Amino acid sequence: MMTVNNKTYLISISLLLIGIIFCTVSAVISLNSNGNWFARSGSILTFISVVVQFQLASIKKKEAEKIMQSDLDIHEKLKTIKDDNSLHKTVFIVSGLTSLLGTLIWGYGDLLF
Repeated sequence: MMTVNNKTYLISISLLLIGIIFCTVSAVISLNSNGNWFARSGSILTFISVVVQFQLASIKKKEAEKIMQSDLDIHEKLKTIKDDNSLHKTVFIVSGLTSLLGTLIWGYGDLLF
């Protein structure tokens, strides 16, 4: 069975962590101001989440292309493509949630301060 190396997800996970850290630092900075930094950090978090979603789609596409070019029969190919990678699924869900959170921060973050 062909699987994607978990190191492939390192960039996506790193980007999400950078976005979350940036929002956290912006929230701390905004404690002494009117909240503009925090609200603007929501747009960065949303953008990073969208970039990660595109990366995940690219990873899945490359994996499917490799499987389709393999010597497996069609039933094994389809079964392999359908098999869920738990890391992929986790990063996908976290990215979706950070996108939602980033949008909420972007729209309403200044109202918290």
